[in-house]
Amino acid sequence: MKFFSTILLTFLFASSSIFSQFGIGEMIKKKIEKKVEEKTEEAIDKTLEGKHDNSNDDENDDDAKSSTKKIDNTKNTIQNETPSLSSYSKFDFIPGERIIFFDDFSQDAVGDFPSKWDTDGSGEVVTTNLYPGKWFKIINNGNYVPDIKSPLPENFTIEFDVIGNFQLDYPEERACTFEVDIVSLYDYGNKFDHNYLVQVLNDLIFTGETSNTIRSYKPGATNIDNHITGSWLNNFHKKVFHISISVNKTRFRYWINQTKVFDLPRIIPANTAIDLIRLSPYYIEVERDYDLLISNFKVAEGTIDTRSKLLTEGKLVTNAITFDSGSDKIKLESYPTIKSIAEVLSSNQDVKVMIVGHTDSDGNAASNQTLSEKRALAVKNILVNEFKISESRIQTSGKGDSMPIAENNTAIGKAQNRRVEFIKL
Repeated sequence: MKFFSTILLTFLFASSSIFSQFGIGEMIKKKIEKKVEEKTEEAIDKTLEGKHDNSNDDENDDDAKSSTKKIDNTKNTIQNETPSLSSYSKFDFIPGERIIFFDDFSQDAVGDFPSKWDTDGSGEVVTTNLYPGKWFKIINNGNYVPDIKSPLPENFTIEFDVIGNFQLDYPEERACTFEVDIVSLYDYGNKFDHNYLVQVLNDLIFTGETSNTIRSYKPGATNIDNHITGSWLNNFHKKVFHISISVNKTRFRYWINQTKVFDLPRIIPANTAIDLIRLSPYYIEVERDYDLLISNFKVAEGTIDTRSKLLTEGKLVTNAITFDSGSDKIKLESYPTIKSIAEVLSSNQDVKVMIVGHTDSDGNAASNQTLSEKRALAVKNILVNEFKISESRIQTSGKGDSMPIAENNTAIGKAQNRRVEFIKL
């Protein structure tokens, strides 16, 4: 690239003097300068995207040969720093104890509409070159409802990942409004009508401040319409962000990443059945290419009493400590669960524990055994280094995929088998 630029610039200065007498030297100079700039930008883009120019790589390019539909999200990606675990110190969302729905779309074919969802629109399962796994691409003005047995429990949690990839005219432009509804059908009977019990409207603005609105509606009840702004999505364009929701009888809490956006203790009328969860994107400029993707959608029942489980029952089993796929890297949203365990250990100095890691059956037994051991050790390291629990009080072990508690042939079964156990010694 440097050699190419040098040749062009040498030619530029020589030719400008030769052709200046004909009045075209300045035109040639500008054209060559533009070409050099374009080639330089192209080389920089390839470097940032991890690309290189090698025509011999075609025979080794699985993506070029694959029929898998893959979305290219690398262009103009905003590179924000990955938050540290300690940045989640105020994040207090703890998932429910028993998983009642989970979908990472791993069992759906790319290009198909996912089998566990209903819609009045369309959508498809895709992959993306930025993040592993499969993702559900949803479209403008569609309503999407996961197939969960109704009614939902009075205490439950929801969490899922989102990626937004939009062509924006300017950084502060609203990409879309992403609606999340908690629905009680009343007498409507149609899951796709825009009736709701609690509605959260997320204006996806990825530079500067975004806005969120929460509304409630039930005939005869006092209804709410609150609006709040904040920078919780700043620099998350084309990056995964995490939405967490906790419903505890009448209380509704809502987080984006580590930020608690809403906490309303009496927004849900007492003794009201919740029938379904619904996602709806709209206000998307559909004449431009766009991708709105979701994955790892999990609904879990109840709450975990960490102290009772560990001290009284002597064993705590949790799916709330999660890891990157095939890795021992702990996901940031695991912080509250680890913190609650650390608090129990800190206030009970004589308690010692064994941490046991478990995996699902994907991969081979030997690699799963190693992975489970590494994950248990990673949890120990957080307790020791972040929360100052004495290393001598913690032992670790891994069981790989040898002790499943659910079938490994479904997404929800695999999610239940990926767990961490704390056993009182």
